[in-house]
Amino acid sequence: MKAAGRTEYEPLGRVIAEVREEKRMSQRDLADRARRHQPAIAKIEKGAQGLDIVEFLDIADAFGMPPEELFQRFVKAIQERHSTN
Repeated sequence: MKAAGRTEYEPLGRVIAEVREEKRMSQRDLADRARRHQPAIAKIEKGAQGLDIVEFLDIADAFGMPPEELFQRFVKAIQERHSTN
């Protein structure tokens, strides 16, 4: 899935990168656990590639966290982004 100019992908990618680093995981670790390729994880983290709901659920599962917790972090990042603009 291509980002196609969607600015929401950048904060989502940032949240995924932050959680990955908090979990002390490499992109390769996350890719293996989420059953994705490492270059796809890199693109997601850069905001250059979106992800569908199944990929989102797989990433949350790879982090060992409830998907709603990951989603709340994303919502917070979006709200912070809009409050600074």
